Amino acid sequence: AGMVRRLHDLGFAVTLWVTPFAELPSEAYAEGAAAGHWLTKSGGSGEPAVVRWWQGDGVLLNVSDSGARAWFKQRMQRLV
Repeated sequence: AGMVRRLHDLGFAVTLWVTPFAELPSEAYAEGAAAGHWLTKSGGSGEPAVVRWWQGDGVLLNVSDSGARAWFKQRMQRLV
């Protein structure tokens, strides 16, 4: 947040590109998994479904869940 503020103060327009994915070794993955915010495998195991994307293997935010959306929004608000 401080870096974005400083860039704004210097006259830069700043945009952030974020995706609703997380890599498995990340803090976001662990936090989201503990709260059940990732899409899960079919079959009812409750395990996050791991997918391959351009960053490697990761998980997808369950955007159909209001709690997951609120959690993601809260994480994004820390950036500004």
